[in-house]
Amino acid sequence: MRKRMVITEDIEGVECELSHEPVEYFDTLSTKVGDKRVFAYIVSDNDVDYDNLVGEGMGFLVDFRDSRRGETEGYLALGYTRDGDPDFETVYDKHTTEFFTRYKRMLKGKYTDVAIAAAFDCFVAEIDDEIEERIMRNAYAYQDLPFENDVETVLKGMWNEPEYFPGEPYAQLLDCYSHSGECWSLSGHGTQCRWDTSRGAGVWIPDKHCLEEIHRRGDLDAVAFIEENRLRGKKYALYRVEWVEPQMHVLHEVKTSDNYGELVGEREALHKNRSANTEWQREWGRQHRAESLCRGFLETHNAVINGDVWGIVCEVFDENGTQVDEESCWGFVGSSYAQQEMEEEFFNPTVKRLKRELFESLGGEIHPSWYTAPYWPDRQTCSHKKFDNLDDALKFLEEQRDTTTTTQES
Repeated sequence: MRKRMVITEDIEGVECELSHEPVEYFDTLSTKVGDKRVFAYIVSDNDVDYDNLVGEGMGFLVDFRDSRRGETEGYLALGYTRDGDPDFETVYDKHTTEFFTRYKRMLKGKYTDVAIAAAFDCFVAEIDDEIEERIMRNAYAYQDLPFENDVETVLKGMWNEPEYFPGEPYAQLLDCYSHSGECWSLSGHGTQCRWDTSRGAGVWIPDKHCLEEIHRRGDLDAVAFIEENRLRGKKYALYRVEWVEPQMHVLHEVKTSDNYGELVGEREALHKNRSANTEWQREWGRQHRAESLCRGFLETHNAVINGDVWGIVCEVFDENGTQVDEESCWGFVGSSYAQQEMEEEFFNPTVKRLKRELFESLGGEIHPSWYTAPYWPDRQTCSHKKFDNLDDALKFLEEQRDTTTTTQES
């Protein structure tokens, strides 16, 4: 025989049967509105769809420990071959003309024409044509060109430049701390344990939507940006970037706030007054934006793989403890976010709706021209008593009812 677990809760003196089992770790919210009882709580979400919660627009993670994918897609994104060496061959094949120009210029600056002609086994007058023949017509692989150290120097320089980098320039190398679960972080930034941390365990690769934001917002990050403020009491901080040298900057904290939107206006003002950044500075801003997007992805990824995903339930009961209404939603990532949404998007709106229904059932009205402002129509004087909020309105009606009851008893 299957047994059914019954979860009950005493809400304002009435025993109510809940539809789900609350997680004891979280606080619950409850109140009484008229003869109704409202109860909001958080439950475990045990049916999580990873692809739905960590989906398009967030980028994706490639685990190097997965040989099926890590040795190909992950290494290529970082600009390496499957052997872990810089992918010079792709640089050479895709940017042959630039390589030819730099290589020839380097040789001319370091060696005599006689030495170059001897290395290429040609006459001095044929040097330019011979170099072009071997490179531009792909007659030789870069490994077969003379002066191999100079070849590698040129290719390494191009490999390090975003314009010629063979991989995804905004991919981020990751570490993974594994101990009773996994926690991924930007390489060098998370928990660093000599036994439990795998350094360079994977890579975050931005998708097309991330790349759009990196290029759209990254240029502006070189001027000012908002990020989570982990060192002080406020949740967010606005920083201004001062470039003291072309490639050296100082961060100035402009303002902190728990409200992200409060900082947006001031950030936009800093953007409007910005001076033209150099390409190097703009690239710094794009890399900063890529790191921010990666951190956001990892926060969600770590929460999902470790079970930090929740559902929210808000139930309404009558004076007998019978459920008369229920609203629930699932897939809230992160305990703090779930608690905030439970109060702001479920409990408070439900309580406000019930108060409004109670107020109108007692004869009060909500005038359209006053938006949500309640008022009490006085039939005798043909005037209206207006209230700032529903709590004041319901308190007035309670006092009116008490006065009426006292008069009738007298």
